[in-house]
Amino acid sequence: MIRKKSPTYHTERRLFYLGVSSLLVLVGAYMYFVSAAVAHVVVRKEVSQEITQTQTRISDLESQYIIAKDLVLEEVALAKGFTKNEKKVFVTRTPASLVLSSNNERE
Repeated sequence: MIRKKSPTYHTERRLFYLGVSSLLVLVGAYMYFVSAAVAHVVVRKEVSQEITQTQTRISDLESQYIIAKDLVLEEVALAKGFTKNEKKVFVTRTPASLVLSSNNERE
């Protein structure tokens, strides 16, 4: 007697291989996305460190610029006959000057 393969056997076999291949694809995609997320975190941390270093360098350059500018201005002023004023007066705004008064309080 010759046995014929039943159509349900082929269908079950195909579904099994489809499920296994889908599982392998999903595992591969999961591994890819996890490694990509880790790589992005590392790159973001490196970029953050570079930004911090660049901001520090800019701050140093700005302070050097201010010092050099002050020296040039002082030299130019002294060359034109101005004298250095040792007595400095600083103007500050008091908190009361920031308060608005109503029209009824005017006298």
